Amino acid sequence: MIFLDPNINPLNYKLKLCMTSAANAYIIAYPGRTQRLQRQNRYCWITYLQTIAIKPPPYIFAMNRIKQVVLVRKDLNMRRGKEIAQGSHASMAFLVEQLRGEHFDGSTQQDFQITLTNIDKTWLSEGMAKVCLRVNSEQELLHYHQQALDAGLRSHLILDSGRTEFKGQPTHTACAIGPGESPKIDAITGKLIPY
Repeated sequence: MIFLDPNINPLNYKLKLCMTSAANAYIIAYPGRTQRLQRQNRYCWITYLQTIAIKPPPYIFAMNRIKQVVLVRKDLNMRRGKEIAQGSHASMAFLVEQLRGEHFDGSTQQDFQITLTNIDKTWLSEGMAKVCLRVNSEQELLHYHQQALDAGLRSHLILDSGRTEFKGQPTHTACAIGPGESPKIDAITGKLIPY
């Protein structure tokens, strides 16, 4: 959260926030000053600039981002297109599983109601932030999947049928954690490297 001084006219505020990580930041901003604050070994900078706003911003801006993290197995040496497809399956699973729960078979025209949480709505309306990270084994994939579930996050595991790769063997290829609040997801996947 960024807390602005309520004694200052919000028309005079423009904030520039640079962060070295997507970690949640709590920063107090005062006009006319530049501050560097440290939180969990990450530095944040705020610069005040004189500006004119068309619509006054609220005094409090939420900085808890919503995101989804997609984990893909690097050890399988999948073709690039296969990797993209598996990550896409994982990313969409939180919606697709609801459709499958409604016994969607595609044979007739059907109406469905999908329930979206407030987090889902925020994520869908704010650009659907995703991060793709690598894991190096099935054991590692299953470990992070279970950690996410234990933390109360949604995690969807993809089991590929093996028809085009993996010599016909069903294989766990990817999972998607979230959409959820970044700090909660980062607590589980924060040490993984980008794919």
